[in-house]
Amino acid sequence: MNPKLSVVIPSINGTKSLADCIVALEQQKHNDEIEIVVCESFDDAAAQTTHAQFPNVRFIHFRERKSIPELRVTGLMNARGDILALTEDHCIVHEHWVESVLSAHTSPYLVIGGAVENVAVERLIDWAVFFCEYGRYMLPVVSGATKDLPGPNVSYKRVVLDDFRGVFTTAVWESFWHSQLMNAGITLFSDPRLIVYHRKNFTLRGFLRERFHYARSFAGERVKDATWIRRAMYVCGAPLLPPLLLWRIVTAIWRKHRQRRELILSLPYIFLFTLLWSLGEFIGYVAGQGTSLEKVE
Repeated sequence: MNPKLSVVIPSINGTKSLADCIVALEQQKHNDEIEIVVCESFDDAAAQTTHAQFPNVRFIHFRERKSIPELRVTGLMNARGDILALTEDHCIVHEHWVESVLSAHTSPYLVIGGAVENVAVERLIDWAVFFCEYGRYMLPVVSGATKDLPGPNVSYKRVVLDDFRGVFTTAVWESFWHSQLMNAGITLFSDPRLIVYHRKNFTLRGFLRERFHYARSFAGERVKDATWIRRAMYVCGAPLLPPLLLWRIVTAIWRKHRQRRELILSLPYIFLFTLLWSLGEFIGYVAGQGTSLEKVE
């Protein structure tokens, strides 16, 4: 019999964060009704230690470097659950997360996601990264139809993968999957009961590099099949992005009436991150994504 829920975890950040992620899942109510599928791309010796620590987890190990989207695809295609959920190794699920996912999927909605909260709160740079990456998913989030769900906290009924297998076998960021699903008439549903906690520390140099490559991989995929006119329009628009992105980030978080002090103090970092995003998009539109996809951590 298939498990009710498969939780797919792409892992490239090493064993400590992955172990904490798995422990949080194994402590859940209904943990006997789920399978955990980890698709990992890091050191062999470290991986063997983690495998021994968690004998009930299905590990799919790659010696060569794989991107997060590639690991997600592999995990989804190997998962057996009636519901398939994605999170990431730097996230800790809420203590009732599994119960909430199962409950949410008693509804007719096929794609359901939730909120992402920050627990890396000691350093300003980690707040700035969180605001850029996940601030729009911070509580409160809408309860109902939405156009945007977080990659580390989203779940799908199996019928979606069966009916749109061509979408999910493409190793791209989740926003491209969700765009194609919405174009096909699928509703994305947001449920605030589904909460994961983001816990990851960054260096300024490391995140600037990651921001550039994320943007380049996004832009390269966006114009992969575009006409030269459309590509030229994106190229011309990329330098205008920093103030627009800054405005979107600030307004999205300000409306939540939370963490305003941290947001204000983070603004210099956030503006710098938007500059690198703009540069990454510009290069992606001009030269394609290159190898940027596998450089995002």
